[in-house]
Amino acid sequence: MASKLEALVDSRMHSRSGKELLLDTPVISQEQEQEKLMAQPHHRLQEFGIAYKDFYLNLKAAIQDDDCAKSFQLLKHARSIAKKLIGS
Repeated sequence: MASKLEALVDSRMHSRSGKELLLDTPVISQEQEQEKLMAQPHHRLQEFGIAYKDFYLNLKAAIQDDDCAKSFQLLKHARSIAKKLIGS
């Protein structure tokens, strides 16, 4: 009888340890996932700022350049950047 009780207590201890491990793991994963999500908007914002600056510089150069062919190429490049910015 004592051995059965001891086996029952032992199995409950192991199952509790397993549950505690399972409960601890998602918390760590959630914290890591949250850190990733916090880093992504900053990175995307930097990429957006760089792309917007490139777009603006292409437009400005197209307006200031007297060569129509070069202005046209700059405008095409600005348009492709604008499409990417709108899509993201």
